[in-house]
Amino acid sequence: TFRGRGGPAFRAALESAMRDPAALERWYLSVIHDLAAAQPVQVCLIEGLWWAETDTPTDLAEVRAHFARLSNDTAPFVTPSSLGEC
Repeated sequence: TFRGRGGPAFRAALESAMRDPAALERWYLSVIHDLAAAQPVQVCLIEGLWWAETDTPTDLAEVRAHFARLSNDTAPFVTPSSLGEC
């Protein structure tokens, strides 16, 4: 999750990378790496929290199925307060 100026900074970095033919061969995580080298970033540990990489329609279906299996009394989303300092 990007907050504050992070979202626009990430978008600008992605747009810049898309204009560079060599960057088209890179993963988006390398753009985040470059962004973090250029400005301060904060991170949040997700150890012990459920997460899923969602790159394809199949991945999305699996995530939706996971949340559909949760009982109504289980909060399916992480809130900022549940992450402590994040």
